Amino acid sequence: IWTVRQAAVQALPLLVEKGHEGSIAAVTGRLKDGIWTVRQAAVQALLLLVEKGHEGSIAAVTGCLKDGYEYVRKAAVQALPLLVEKGHEGSIAAVTGCLEDYEPDVQQAAVQALPLLVEKGHEGSIAAVTGRLKDGIWTVQEAAVQALPLLVEKGHEGSIAAVTGCLKDDIWPVRQAAVQALPLLVEKGHEGSIAAVTGRLKDGIWTVRQAAVQ
Repeated sequence: IWTVRQAAVQALPLLVEKGHEGSIAAVTGRLKDGIWTVRQAAVQALLLLVEKGHEGSIAAVTGCLKDGYEYVRKAAVQALPLLVEKGHEGSIAAVTGCLEDYEPDVQQAAVQALPLLVEKGHEGSIAAVTGRLKDGIWTVQEAAVQALPLLVEKGHEGSIAAVTGCLKDDIWPVRQAAVQALPLLVEKGHEGSIAAVTGRLKDGIWTVRQAAVQ
């Protein structure tokens, strides 16, 4: 019964110390379970069973990025930054590939994961996330705006220009995120950003106007 398997997967990390090989093997085996909720639980349980850098778990969770269910893929995207050290090229490449996932929730999770996987200034990740600013799904666009200040140093002109462009997006949460992100991207006194944010004081949505005032 799948509910019993799921409960067992969730219970094992509470019963053993990290590094217990038998439990790691048992939970890893459930990544191939026929029920997606068991697979999702197994991804999450591995985080509690292994130390960062456990190559077997990294490989197994990376394989889950190709799972047929979005919730398992999303769990795997969210797990990888907790399993690897920053700069792990295999994980960076795998998560970057998830920016093209057909499910917006997985794309959003990938955008949010990249700043946890790379050091600031990683050009590939900056380019990949900047590309999501034009995504057709606003939650992905919003996540990309929020991620850029975590990926670049202040003064990164490409990111400043890209986020400034989002101040005129049709979707208000994207505009609001851009208003909030610009101060993290520019030094005080940046005339272009001052003018752009000032323009949002007349935004049709009060929360955007509020963000501009703040």
